[in-house]
Amino acid sequence: MAGAGRTLGVRESGRESWNYVKALEHGVHSELPFCSRVIKQMHEQLLTGVRGDENRPGEFRDCNVYLGDRTRGVQQARFVPPPFGQTVIDAMSDLEKFVNQTHRHIPPLFVIALMHYQFETIHPFRDGNGRIGRVLISRSLVKEGLLEQPVVYMSAYINEHKQTYMDLLRDVSRRGGDTWADWIGFILNAIRTQALDAIWRSEKLITLREDFHHRLKQASCHARFFKIVDDLFSMPAINIAEIVERTEVSKPTAAAVVEKLEQLKILIEYTGRERDRGWVARDIIHVIEEEVPQVSSSTLNP
Repeated sequence: MAGAGRTLGVRESGRESWNYVKALEHGVHSELPFCSRVIKQMHEQLLTGVRGDENRPGEFRDCNVYLGDRTRGVQQARFVPPPFGQTVIDAMSDLEKFVNQTHRHIPPLFVIALMHYQFETIHPFRDGNGRIGRVLISRSLVKEGLLEQPVVYMSAYINEHKQTYMDLLRDVSRRGGDTWADWIGFILNAIRTQALDAIWRSEKLITLREDFHHRLKQASCHARFFKIVDDLFSMPAINIAEIVERTEVSKPTAAAVVEKLEQLKILIEYTGRERDRGWVARDIIHVIEEEVPQVSSSTLNP
């Protein structure tokens, strides 16, 4: 709903998720390598108009920060990142050099795990470091040639295992050594789990699309219906004006199309209003929101 430009019933979390998509797409399509410039651009998109947008989106922090209970002060902080200014700039420069150099003896996924730890440790922004750090993992998976599309959504796994994630970050900072193996293992398992999640949802969406097409064929629908339905898998919210724009039909024809798609149970009206109405493909949204069963690579279709 946020992506479709709607305001009715859109939660803050929805706007944050859509900003995540925009920031990720910007990073993936940018011709810039891993660098502070593209990270700042992505951060600005990520925080604009949502939680943290008062904290200099797109700019490195101009103050010192710490992680922990604000009421207990910095002395009791869980972690204190490096001071702002040149120290952060130099640390990010070192990270850029590490990521962009050729690693003959370090697998790409390990490099991504090391990058994410170091980025979170530098903590270059006043807010949104966790969010942009997770976006950078997905971007790196594409830029390293491990994925064609950024379909692995890291936030879902990290948020579910947030305490373990934070404990591992702290353990690496405090002890290093063997704790690096635990950290890398956590990131590898996160990527694997979310890759399986993406495969499972993709297969469900492909099956749903085939079902929608079958309903249209059974009802002898015009070719324009198939285009509209296919577009729903990119943006499962639609209104009359958008149908008119996409198919170049008249407004009455667009209204008739929507009525037919309602009869076929592909669309459902969600505003409850007489004017400025909107429809969603609830079945598509259900696949996106559905709790994924425990899946392994052996249970998925080839």
